[in-house]
Amino acid sequence: MLPGMTGEELLDYIRRERRLSVPVMILSAKGSLHDRVELLMDGADDYLTKPFKPEEVLVRICAVLRRCGREAPNTVPEKTIRSMFHVSNIRKKLAKVDPDEEYVQTVWGIGFKMKCGV
Repeated sequence: MLPGMTGEELLDYIRRERRLSVPVMILSAKGSLHDRVELLMDGADDYLTKPFKPEEVLVRICAVLRRCGREAPNTVPEKTIRSMFHVSNIRKKLAKVDPDEEYVQTVWGIGFKMKCGV
C-alpha cells in the first residue's frame, strides 16, 4: 500500500488532475477482476498482482514503454535481470564500502527503499 494515498487516488491525480501521459503500471496485492478492470479503465497501462517474479515486472515495463513509444530494450539479457533484483548482493557490496550504514532498507509489506547519504 502507498503511504498517504491509495493507488486509485494516485492514478486519478496523474491522469485527471495533472493530465500526464506517463506510463503507469500497477503492482498490487489486490487481484480481483473488479480492481484490475477498474484501474485499467481509469488509465493504468498494465496491472500485475502479487506475488510476481522480478523478471516478469521487467519485461512488462519494457512492453509498456514500447507501447508508449518510449525507448526500451528489445531483449533483456538474463544477466541484467538477475543482477537489478539481488538485494542481498547489493547490501553486501555497500557494506564493504561503508559497514556502519544501512543503505538498502526493507519496508515490510511494501518492498525496499534506498537511503541516499548527503
